[in-house]
Amino acid sequence: MPVFVGAGTSSFMKDTGGVGFSTATTTTRNALSGVKPGTIVFNHTINLPEYYNGASWIAIDSPPLVSSISPTEVESAAGGNITFTINGERFNIGATVKLISNTGVELTPSPVTRVSGAQLTAVIARNSFVNAQEPYDVKVINASGLSSTLADQINVDNAPTWNTSAGTLATINDLATGTHATISATDADGETIVYSIVSGSIPAGTSLNSSTGAISGDPTNVSSSTTSSFTARATSGGKTADRSFAIVVNPVNDGTSSARAATSAKAIYTAGYTTSGKAIKYIDFGGSVGVKQVWCDFDTADASGGKGWMLCAKFTEASQWNGRDNDIRTTNAYIDPGDGYAISCNMADADMNMMRITVEDSANQALGSSADADWYYEWTNTLPWKGVWQPAAGTGSGMTLANGNLIYCSSTTQGPRRTSIRKFQKSHNIKHNYTNTSHKFNNISDYANNAGDTYVGSGSGVYGGDYHTKAIGSGSEAPAVGTFDMWYALTTDNQPFRIHYIGRSGNYLNRTTPDTDGTIGMLANGSTKTHTGQDQDNENNVKIGYDDNQLWQHIDTNPNNTGGTNGNKNTNASGKNMYWWIK
Repeated sequence: MPVFVGAGTSSFMKDTGGVGFSTATTTTRNALSGVKPGTIVFNHTINLPEYYNGASWIAIDSPPLVSSISPTEVESAAGGNITFTINGERFNIGATVKLISNTGVELTPSPVTRVSGAQLTAVIARNSFVNAQEPYDVKVINASGLSSTLADQINVDNAPTWNTSAGTLATINDLATGTHATISATDADGETIVYSIVSGSIPAGTSLNSSTGAISGDPTNVSSSTTSSFTARATSGGKTADRSFAIVVNPVNDGTSSARAATSAKAIYTAGYTTSGKAIKYIDFGGSVGVKQVWCDFDTADASGGKGWMLCAKFTEASQWNGRDNDIRTTNAYIDPGDGYAISCNMADADMNMMRITVEDSANQALGSSADADWYYEWTNTLPWKGVWQPAAGTGSGMTLANGNLIYCSSTTQGPRRTSIRKFQKSHNIKHNYTNTSHKFNNISDYANNAGDTYVGSGSGVYGGDYHTKAIGSGSEAPAVGTFDMWYALTTDNQPFRIHYIGRSGNYLNRTTPDTDGTIGMLANGSTKTHTGQDQDNENNVKIGYDDNQLWQHIDTNPNNTGGTNGNKNTNASGKNMYWWIK
């Protein structure tokens, strides 16, 4: 029969073969009096037996057993709290939890909830965990002080952290190649990061390296500025981080289409879009002229190594190129570099400071050192093509006193005062690498040799000043009404370009024995002025071109040769075309 031992409070075991003892709550137990050491009760409050040691009640317990915890991964940078579920056995009422780092730092979750004797939940802030102190052990301590630890259970695994700021990564042109931008993220664990695009797209023609984050390739050409927006994802250890970016692709003005028109052939060459060969390019001259097709030379360098010449005129020998026997008409159309004659007004407002003259069977041929002649004039200040011919525009098609009556001329100190293109600062022979900085003028007529000239000082007038002019329509050599306005001709399509008409009125009306000389041609070394109007620099040099009433031919183009007389014409130039280029 059961035997009750101690100060009972409620009941004892009634089964056979056992010994029972009293049960109590903590409150009831504490109210007992006369309790002797060795007294045993079962405490319903903690569900454990206790014995009295003469000073306090001691629970009689077995240690808990921790079998698992969930989750086993913490994203410490995510913020907020995380709740762990701890499974095991013998989790008593009042059990507490410790999470212990690999360096011995103890974290104390709170609150800890006893779901049952086999399960606890524990809450703690995510940022309590330190990546460098993983893994963390899980320790459960019962109220009796007995505990159990499950080692190396919790790891810290944060999502990658972006190093690259959101927004526009790069602004590139559509001819750019190589790597345009690199996106970068960091993983605290040092795990490998994989990059991908989860929405939007990078520019067509480019690709993302999933390992390095580099965005590279040759973007597809665009007709206008195009922004590609996309969201990139960095993934490591199953964790992801997304960020929004953009890349702007701008069209290149490489002259390959009207939408991609360049400002000049020189701009195309300087930018590196085309560095050799000859080709048709689209050039945007702005204003009312707009975009035109132009034959461009990217092979021939000037004395400074620059390239990018634009063909603005061509003449056959038969045309005599000054309009004596044929009206050379301006054109807005593309000038074929082959046979025929035309002068372009599609470049009237083109900025330039070099005019080049070549003689070759075809402009398609390699010029430069292989050409019979390859000369250019260089102006210090940039000016429009039409500004080479006249300092101001007239109001109509006649170069009269009321219509653009001023024209450039040489100075009285530079030999006979001849009608000229605008004063330049240098003439250069590309073939022979010959430069003359003393030569300032190039005769286009001996008209008005006796007319007075006006000097416009540096910084005044147009295009930086420093030029001489004389007024057509005044003086004894004034031409009759009808002399054309060159500026107007170079600005308007299908107008006659008549250098011949700047001759004396009696000559240009008769047109049988013109005295126009027409020496817009190549500079040649010589010591004679037997060709009327050629001497513009005190007989130091003469020009080559149409002379008097002859078909235009060319004096020996080697500046190392002396001479320059009519009998020293270079027959190699006979039958060849003349081309004018600007840059």
